[in-house]
Amino acid sequence: MRIAKVEEHHTIEEIDNLLKEYRTDAEVYIRLLYIRGLKTNLKSKDIAKVINKSPQICSKWLKKYNEEGLEGITSKRSKSGVKSKLNNEDLEKLRKILTLPGIYFTLEDARELIYLLFNVKYTPKQTWVTVRKKLNLSYGKPFINYSEQPEKHKAILKKN
Repeated sequence: MRIAKVEEHHTIEEIDNLLKEYRTDAEVYIRLLYIRGLKTNLKSKDIAKVINKSPQICSKWLKKYNEEGLEGITSKRSKSGVKSKLNNEDLEKLRKILTLPGIYFTLEDARELIYLLFNVKYTPKQTWVTVRKKLNLSYGKPFINYSEQPEKHKAILKKN
């Protein structure tokens, strides 16, 4: 039987301290338990059974831990999915245009703007995700800003 090799990123004592630190994060806690078990010479299959995870999943955790250390098992970000067609620079440029004072854009306007500026065709859903989630822009409605008010505006409103 092949024994799983664990890189020496942390000692058992350091992992015990990390377990205390991550006790409220169940996912990371279980992964640390798995790594600690391997460091104490327990069999990978036995640890996987105790923590109720498949050996394949556990071996992926071990691979990430060996490659990246603690960051490999604490990272919440998956590297799966399609990469964004707009980089951070493009998003910042788009934000500046969409937040120009006095000009109000609908999502469809934003979609057309993205196509014109960056030659990227987004679906309405992806435009929503880009504008609302990535740029963190709200649904704020523009309102009329009256520049001229009658002198007796309060009196006029009371009459009506």
